Amino acid sequence: MADKFLTLLDMTKRNVGADGAAVGLIEEVNTVAPELESLSGTPINGTTYKIKKRTAMPASPIFRNANEGTDIVSSSYEQSIGQCFFLDAQCQVDEMVVSSGEAEGNSQAEVLADEAIGIVRQKFIHAGDQFYRGTTADAKGFVGLQGLYDTTNCEVSALGTTSNCTSAWLVWNDPMGLHWIFGRQMGLTMGEWVRQQVTVSSKAMHAYCNNLSGWLGLSFGHTRSIVRVKLINPTHPLTDSLGADAISKLPIFMRRSSGLRWFMNSSCQLGLQKSRSTVSTAKTDAPVLQFAPTPETLGGIPITLTDSIVNTE
Repeated sequence: MADKFLTLLDMTKRNVGADGAAVGLIEEVNTVAPELESLSGTPINGTTYKIKKRTAMPASPIFRNANEGTDIVSSSYEQSIGQCFFLDAQCQVDEMVVSSGEAEGNSQAEVLADEAIGIVRQKFIHAGDQFYRGTTADAKGFVGLQGLYDTTNCEVSALGTTSNCTSAWLVWNDPMGLHWIFGRQMGLTMGEWVRQQVTVSSKAMHAYCNNLSGWLGLSFGHTRSIVRVKLINPTHPLTDSLGADAISKLPIFMRRSSGLRWFMNSSCQLGLQKSRSTVSTAKTDAPVLQFAPTPETLGGIPITLTDSIVNTE
C-alpha cells in the first residue's frame, strides 16, 4: 500500500485535465457528501489491498539475570484482503436540451455541466448512505460503519425507544484506522462528452453521453476506530455526557489524535445544542440568558454535519 494519505479531491486533481472541470464538479458534489471530503485515504496501484494487523505484543519478561537466557518472542499478526468497488455515475443529456440551452446564450459546456451536477450529486448521496449502511444500501458496494464497528465495546445508547431514531458516529481517520482507499492510483475521472445514438423507451434519439467513475474502498484497521451513539431522538438527545462515554471507548493514544471526527445530522446537532446549558453574557445579579451556541465540537472533537444519516433508523 502506498504511503500517501490524501483526500478524494487531491486524487481527482492528479487525474484531471488542465480545464479542471472535474475538480469543480467534485467540489460542488461534496456539499452533500461530506464523508468524501472530510476523510482522507490512501491510493493503491490495483483494486485490492492487504490489511495486516498486530493482534498481540510479545509476551515475555523484560529483564534477565547474569548468565541466564530468555525466551525468543514475537508479535502475533493477522492478515485480510480488502477491495475497492467501481463507482459509476452515468450521464446522458438529450441533444435537444443542449441545443435549447445554447439558444438561450449558454455554452454547450455550461449546459452539460449543469445537467451532470444533478446526476452526480445523486450518486454521491448514495455513496454517503453506503458509508453508514454499507451493503444494506447497495450489496454491490463496500461494507459501511454499521457493519464494521464493534457492537460490544464501541457502542453507547441514548435509550430512545421509538423507530424514529438516529445515530452519531465518532471515527478515527488514520491509515491505521478508518480511511478511504483510492484504487488504481486515481480519484474520480470524467471523460469527454460524446454525441451518440441512444435508446429511450425502445426508441432512438441522439444524446451527449459521459460518466464519472473511480475505484473506491473503505478500509477499517484498528477495531476501536469507530464508536456509535445510537437511539438518539428528540426526547433522548445526544448530550455531552453521551459524547464523553463514546470518547472513553477509544484507546488513549487515539484520543490524542487530530484525526478524530464526529459525523451527525442536523437534528442530532440541534438536540445537542438544546441539551447544553444556556450561557450568560451579563455581569450583574440579573443575568441575561441566551441560547447555547451551535455546537461545532463535542468533547473537543470537530463535528461534521451530513444529510446521509437519517432520522428513521
